[in-house]
Amino acid sequence: MKTLILLCALLQCISGGGCGAARPSKYYQLTVPGDGTPASGSDPYHVTLMLAPITSSHLYREDHIVYTDNGQYIGVYQYQRWAEPPTEMIGDVLLRELRASAHFQGIYAWGSNVRADYILRGHLYDFREISASTLVGRVTLELELHDARTGATV
Repeated sequence: MKTLILLCALLQCISGGGCGAARPSKYYQLTVPGDGTPASGSDPYHVTLMLAPITSSHLYREDHIVYTDNGQYIGVYQYQRWAEPPTEMIGDVLLRELRASAHFQGIYAWGSNVRADYILRGHLYDFREISASTLVGRVTLELELHDARTGATV
């Protein structure tokens, strides 16, 4: 019986099913440089904005950090991850920065019960590290402003 248990444990180690310590994951988040003080001295536009969720491919709706070798190959790191999906991090940063700018009467997140004058929609195309001799990243984000009453892009 002891031999059978030892054999099962050995087979589990060989197949990679739990022998040895797990490698810890590292988590990263976006930070915006600056002092974070709200803008002052300007009259805000008398419009309200609602920020819609940023859309993207499934690759950027998960917490994996994506990299490329500047060619066609795209990969993800196994033990290095974002604290939350890039689409959510960028949306949060955009919401905070727009509010801090004090250029608008109000900035609201999608799902609030406020009727906004305009809806800001975004699509994230790239958010990846480019493997090179220096640290380089590629971010491609498209933003569109829509009139909430007519649906027209302004």
